[in-house]
Amino acid sequence: MRALGFVLLAAIGVASNVEHAQAADITVSAGKIQAGKLVITGRTQFGNTRVRLEGQTAPIFNTTSHPTAKTFAFSFVYHPGDCTVVLQKVNANNTLGPAVGAVIADCGPLALAPRGAWVTNRSYYTNDLVTFGGSSWRAKRTNLNKLPATNAADWAIFAA
Repeated sequence: MRALGFVLLAAIGVASNVEHAQAADITVSAGKIQAGKLVITGRTQFGNTRVRLEGQTAPIFNTTSHPTAKTFAFSFVYHPGDCTVVLQKVNANNTLGPAVGAVIADCGPLALAPRGAWVTNRSYYTNDLVTFGGSSWRAKRTNLNKLPATNAADWAIFAA
């Protein structure tokens, strides 16, 4: 099991001294939820460094630092469930470098989203609530065409 330290990125109040979260290759200078988006900024040790967020391979979770300024930024609609994120350098051989974790400011718990009766061909997202088979179910992760009663990895019974 790897140890991973997290650093609070913003203090409460008008003046805020931002603490930096840092791994050998990445320094996170700010992380917050702003206007419904996750916004993270930072620097890399070298320009043109690929940075991955949350270990996700989708393009939106990957960016490359500026060639000379060595800065990077993420800004997209995403809510980390526990209000923490992990960033890593993507090495030339597609392995990941040391992890740097950060606590995201202005990040509250996810709310439940009632979606009515479960239907096929509808995407459901984490914490969506549906009714199916006389019970209420909560989506544990994003899914499509996964029956609540038969897909325990995707759904948890909320109320029987």
